[in-house]
Amino acid sequence: MKKLTLIAVLCFLGLQIFAQDKVKDFTPDALTDFADFSWICKQKEPFANLKAEKIDVRSCDLSNYDLTDLPKETLGKLTFDNKTIWPKKMPKWLNIKKINKIGKTPGLNIKKLHKKGITGKGVNIAIIDQNLGPHQEYAESLVFYKNLGTPTPQGSMHGAAVASIAVGKNVGVAPDAKLYFIVADFKENETNKFDAEPISYAIEYILELNETLPVEDKISIISISRGFGPEDLNRKYFLEILKQAKEQGVLVLTTNDVFTVSRNCYCASPDKISSYTKPAYWFEEEEVPFYEKISDICVPTDYRIIASPTGEKDYVAYANGGLSWAVPYLAGIAALAKQVKPDLTPQEFLEVAHKTAQSVEVKHQSGKSVKNNNFINPQALIKALQKNNKQ
Repeated sequence: MKKLTLIAVLCFLGLQIFAQDKVKDFTPDALTDFADFSWICKQKEPFANLKAEKIDVRSCDLSNYDLTDLPKETLGKLTFDNKTIWPKKMPKWLNIKKINKIGKTPGLNIKKLHKKGITGKGVNIAIIDQNLGPHQEYAESLVFYKNLGTPTPQGSMHGAAVASIAVGKNVGVAPDAKLYFIVADFKENETNKFDAEPISYAIEYILELNETLPVEDKISIISISRGFGPEDLNRKYFLEILKQAKEQGVLVLTTNDVFTVSRNCYCASPDKISSYTKPAYWFEEEEVPFYEKISDICVPTDYRIIASPTGEKDYVAYANGGLSWAVPYLAGIAALAKQVKPDLTPQEFLEVAHKTAQSVEVKHQSGKSVKNNNFINPQALIKALQKNNKQ
């Protein structure tokens, strides 16, 4: 009997060592080089079209410009980073220091939850996205990195963005959650149909990895900044893998599960609910009434300052975030919720998120406005879970 017990213990330890070695095989040492956006202003004049949807001056040298008369509405279109060299002649309304100070926060008073120790500690998030470069925002959180896609020489802006939104130590929603980062190809075929096979395989890879990990290291949330539909190639494979994830209690979030209502300006307070009135940037006036019918949870996306792929301490301000930024934000909220209630199921999380959601007035620049009743309320969500724990 003692011999059998010893064998069982040795087998258990062997599995633990195997799991740890498997993680160590793909450490953050595999991360790629820094990106360079200085080509942007070399290709075109950044202020040539002030009516453009986006005015991108990332890593641009604007020192010889006179921006004194730049229209104030331009602020809502500016995308820039800390490598942008600003001129001495600036409009009074464009205060870059103030924007940086305000913008480096997840908003919605999530920092207050952090001060209470609700930081996502003990929860593990997997992100499936493009190549990731090194950055101080997620350096301590990143415990696993595996490239299942096409290797590239530089970290992507997309990877750095979603990683920092979810677990960034300063700008992230869940700064103490652990991050497993899987690179996969987001590709379409020659007829422009999206092929879901690489993403499906990445999810399957995560589920198989989960089987080798000790309980405290198991992944409970997967964030994918992409939408999936019935016309996708390999749709059946994708649905089968989603079913397996659900059976294992893993929450898989995609852009099918979330929408956006954003801060109306860089200078609006990220913590005041009155600051969130902006519809999706691609919405036309006649589409605004759609917000009354949206059943998905809405979260902030636009006017975020997050990790830049241009350097380990670099940051970038994006005027438009889109749904790509929404998914890791909701994944971060799920990590906070999971910390408070470790046995929280994916379905329960979504139900509580809806029940505790708040109402916001969504206003188009034309003046048309409607109510949306599904805007995320992190404070109320966490409070509801804590109350359930006590009962």
